[in-house]
Amino acid sequence: MKYILLSVFGLLVLATIADRLARQPDESDVPVLYWVTDASPSRLAELELFYAWLEENDYPRFEIRLDNTNKDISKKLIQGVSGVGADLISMARDESWLLHATGMMEDLVPLAEKHGFTVAETWPAAAPTFLIDGEQVGFPRGNPVQVYFLNADLFAQHGQPLPSTRWTIEEFEAAGKAFVAAANAG
Repeated sequence: MKYILLSVFGLLVLATIADRLARQPDESDVPVLYWVTDASPSRLAELELFYAWLEENDYPRFEIRLDNTNKDISKKLIQGVSGVGADLISMARDESWLLHATGMMEDLVPLAEKHGFTVAETWPAAAPTFLIDGEQVGFPRGNPVQVYFLNADLFAQHGQPLPSTRWTIEEFEAAGKAFVAAANAG
């Protein structure tokens, strides 16, 4: 039994040494920022555009490394409050409110005004997500837009008006009941 245990231990030591030798060194000639986001082709294209923008505007060079293993909000929160969080964080939906409540988010208004990326200049519709208690805690990078398609001919066929672009739950429910009643009449 002890030979099996020693053999497994030896294999683990060899695997650890092989892993360390195979890794790229973490050294860099420029400062490194870590960005918690997905590692998709669109992110890589954004990085290329960002590096070109830095060079074009004669800003200091630095490296951004993508971290796609810590995207879960619990990981962002735990790492952030413990002081080992990423420099840049891609947030989904209302995560900014949670992270702001912990004191993790810096007010970006002075920087946003100086460099032209206030919410009013980038995407005013995203203001509720990024403006918290008068502080801008982020900026829109790639907000999704939900699109709904409807069959206008089907509404006309049943004598129903097209839904408005804004409605309350009660209005939605009433329109749905009216449509179902008209579609199932007779």
